Formats: sequence, structure tokens, C-alpha cells
Amino acid sequence: MERGSKLILDYPVSHEDTIFDICDLDGRICISGRLKEGMNNEIDLSSLNSGKYQLYVIDKGDIYREIINLN
Repeated sequence: MERGSKLILDYPVSHEDTIFDICDLDGRICISGRLKEGMNNEIDLSSLNSGKYQLYVIDKGDIYREIINLN
């Protein structure tokens, strides 16, 4: 869920090595980092221009992908 220039990620992180990447549609990584265990991780999107991006969450070998649209 997006709120202003932040993304609230409602993903049940179960491992301390869970990471995320936000990429543009050409596949370039714009933001990456680690997620904290639990739910409701907050990602600052203020450095991104408006447009579509791909969010990837890599958790114990599983990959979750979602398109996000910033206005």
C-alpha cells in the first residue's frame, strides 16, 4: 500500500535475510534494502520519480513481485 512518498509493505517477513528491490521497468535497481521481521515494513519512495516500478521481495529463495504505480 502506498501512502504519499512511502510504501507500507504488508508482507509477513519471516527471515532476517529478507531483502527487497524496487526496479524501473528497464530492470535497473532504484532502491534496495533489508526488511525487518514481522509486518508493515515502511519503504521511503521520495527519491523516485512518478511512473511504474517493480517491487521484488526475496525471502528464503521465494520471490514476490508486484508492479507499483507512483503518481
